[in-house]
Amino acid sequence: MRKKARRRRTAPEPAWQFVAGSSAIHRAPPVLKLGLVVATFFVFLRMDRLEWLGAGMGVLLAVYLSAGLGFGRLWRDLRYVILQAAVVACIVAGVMHGVEGVRRGTAVGMKLVLFFLPVVIWLRTTLVSDLLYGLRRIVPYRYLFLMGTAIRFLPYLTQEFRDILEAQRLRGVPLGPGSLVSPRGLRDTAYCVLVPMVVRVLKVSEEIRLSALSRGLDSTDRRTYLKDA
Repeated sequence: MRKKARRRRTAPEPAWQFVAGSSAIHRAPPVLKLGLVVATFFVFLRMDRLEWLGAGMGVLLAVYLSAGLGFGRLWRDLRYVILQAAVVACIVAGVMHGVEGVRRGTAVGMKLVLFFLPVVIWLRTTLVSDLLYGLRRIVPYRYLFLMGTAIRFLPYLTQEFRDILEAQRLRGVPLGPGSLVSPRGLRDTAYCVLVPMVVRVLKVSEEIRLSALSRGLDSTDRRTYLKDA
């Protein structure tokens, strides 16, 4: 009998990580995409009608899928945001009561997703190096370095968050969706997830600082770029 080869489980792709592609969204200038992200934030902030919010959601989903990212990545990018939006919507609906409370809570939840979805599209279709190169004449290099480091480490932080959740679940800590609603669940989440996450972020930031100093970040203000002729 043939022995079936065991498939090695590979780690899932981190959320919000850049995916190479040739779509129009990928080819658009990074600075233009950043400007559109900021503009959509203020547009959706002033929207209150569910019909317009739903239309905006449909447009952004179409843009996301037209970039060739797929439904799998969409769920991986937005699942925690959708959970938080649902919790906030329930809280608002419970406080305001009645049909108006449900409508208001739904609008707030949809806005949370709409605020975040353009950022996800931008991160998935934009190389950080291209964005920094486009902003080189506007923003000083030190601030560009900080911006680029923060954006590059977003997928890393999401992976760390998942690792902490998995480790705490293996230790018997109840960290399901229901735990985010009860006061005891919020306390467990704060002690078992947020505190280790903050400690890990501080440790990584210190490592980045030392690495940047060892590479002469503060040696000179004039920098060259790979794309410079």
